[in-house]
Amino acid sequence: MSKVKIKCYFCKKYFYRYKSQIKNKNFCSKKCIKDWYKSRNREINCLYCNKKFNRWESRICKYENNFCSKKCRDNWQKGKYFSKGVFKRGEEHLNWKGNEVKYSGLHKWVREHKQKPERCKKCKMVNSKLDLANISGEYKRDIKDYEYLCRGCHIEKDKLNKKVVEDEIVKIEKVKCNKKMWDIETESKNFIANGIVTHNCRRSKKSISIGFYMPDTTKERIKVGVAIDTSGSIGDKELTDFLSEIIGMARGYKGQMDMKLYCHDVDVQAEYDVQNGDIEKIKKISMKGGGGTSHIPVMKHINENLKDCKAVIFFTDGFSDIQDVKFSKNKFQSIFVITKDGSDEQLKGKPAHVIKLR
Repeated sequence: MSKVKIKCYFCKKYFYRYKSQIKNKNFCSKKCIKDWYKSRNREINCLYCNKKFNRWESRICKYENNFCSKKCRDNWQKGKYFSKGVFKRGEEHLNWKGNEVKYSGLHKWVREHKQKPERCKKCKMVNSKLDLANISGEYKRDIKDYEYLCRGCHIEKDKLNKKVVEDEIVKIEKVKCNKKMWDIETESKNFIANGIVTHNCRRSKKSISIGFYMPDTTKERIKVGVAIDTSGSIGDKELTDFLSEIIGMARGYKGQMDMKLYCHDVDVQAEYDVQNGDIEKIKKISMKGGGGTSHIPVMKHINENLKDCKAVIFFTDGFSDIQDVKFSKNKFQSIFVITKDGSDEQLKGKPAHVIKLR
């Protein structure tokens, strides 16, 4: 194998070397290697003791925090970050930003100074996962301006704090368009029109790779009524099945749904408020009743007392006066959950959804 003529990286003299031995930096002798290492050193002063020492240019720190030894570095750090042997915190810390702190830093500071309770301050529900919520919406460095809320109450509070600004319509014009038009319908009723996100829609990141921001669904907190048939025809097994279904609903829609539970036979015997999927409260419900069955009184009671109710779920065996109910007067959507041995004959042709338990 023949040798190749190359130049020394330090002294610039030409010498011969095999092709397999050629590197990025090639030296003609060991002396050139040592001299090159020495030439890379630079004399600097120690930041702590001001003593002069040599260090490679590539190892010299960008912010000139260079020390001749570990002892000097440790002594410098003690004087900078510690005061009388205690780590500097708060306003004494080197990185203290005062009122110019950002969102995450401010929340971290509040968590360190404000004790976390066991219950949500609004709904009083016991929850280990509580969010730190701002009260005024100004994000000041004041622990009195913050409170601990559960996720459901936090979301509801943020929705109420949003300020809606109405714009005045200046002009309306008719524009001729010969292009194709589409009627857009989405499950969340959110869409993008002419580059504007309508209906307060959050943008989804699922389609960023293809260059589009598609509409995203928004979670809505709703009120739901639950009417439990506790008449004499309902046994312990049926009541257990009803409670299991209700607990499943509370667990699946926790933080999104507030339930109002009614126990009824021919009249409303008891009612309970269940917020944020409080399963323990559902388990402690007392099933009062034992008489005949009628759905007319409970529907009338819900229409008069439960405002903003989106739907009411009726747990029953179907043996009732449902054929006499005037569903058109109800302000809510009706869903009937029928027991395994129950009957849905009276619900045929009625404007209600029917679910039969297995």
